[in-house]
Amino acid sequence: MAKELIARAFSAGLENIGSERMGRIAISLAQLRYARGLKQEGQERLRTNTIPRFIKGNHVILSEEVALLDGFSIEVEGSENVKTVTGPFMLVGNHYKVGPLEFWHVLATSAVVKQITNHEVRWIMGEGKEIFHQPWETFHPQVSFVTDSAHKQIARSTDSIYEGDGEVVDKVATTIINGKAIALCPERQQSITLEQGDAEMGLLLSVMARRFQIPIICVGAWQDTDKTLHLQFGKPTAYQKIQAIVNNVNTNGFDREKRREEHGRQVVDFIMAQLAKCLPVHLRGNYLLSSLSNA
Repeated sequence: MAKELIARAFSAGLENIGSERMGRIAISLAQLRYARGLKQEGQERLRTNTIPRFIKGNHVILSEEVALLDGFSIEVEGSENVKTVTGPFMLVGNHYKVGPLEFWHVLATSAVVKQITNHEVRWIMGEGKEIFHQPWETFHPQVSFVTDSAHKQIARSTDSIYEGDGEVVDKVATTIINGKAIALCPERQQSITLEQGDAEMGLLLSVMARRFQIPIICVGAWQDTDKTLHLQFGKPTAYQKIQAIVNNVNTNGFDREKRREEHGRQVVDFIMAQLAKCLPVHLRGNYLLSSLSNA
């Protein structure tokens, strides 16, 4: 039914369909893809509870949606590193795409942090199109309308910070002032092994960590061959370490934009190397060599 609605919408012209309604249709269709790896209990919850709430625009608490993973073993290491932090922090994870549910690591990470801090993690949600690229990508070239609408709908329901809405820095700052953790995935794309981190994400991490004098904690997520799900939290990186990196950035001869890019690049590469240390060696990808150093 959802496929037919999408096909008719494209045939009639996207301009005749409101973005909110298109987002709801897209989310409905997404369940066909999302539910594939879940156990029966999780599939039922997704179909009868989670998806309907997204479609209606109701509030969805990410830490509670870990119930979708019922029946799977989740092993958590390094949670004591979160316990050592008092107050807000920045959380950096990998955009791991393997597992029973896309973004299972978001749900599991949110649940662990909520249990420790009693606060819900607020995620930064990018505009990446890879989340909602099937199966309607063959219907019409203007799929960005569908994907953006779905992203906005989910961001609103989960109280995430959607980059497409702008004012990301102000929203992140407000969240930190309110004592909550901010989480993001610097790769900006789903991956199995670590991809290059985005310099803009590095700049955001740097500015927020130094401005509010808060630590950055990395959390690696992966699935074993026996289907066990893993989360490993690394030791906090103090803001003073980020300040030292910024102080040593050589930007002689660079214009303002190039200085910003280099600043963000060096910070994100350092943080991604720390994230790589939270993953098995075979999943460290672009950051294998840097993760093996003592830095």
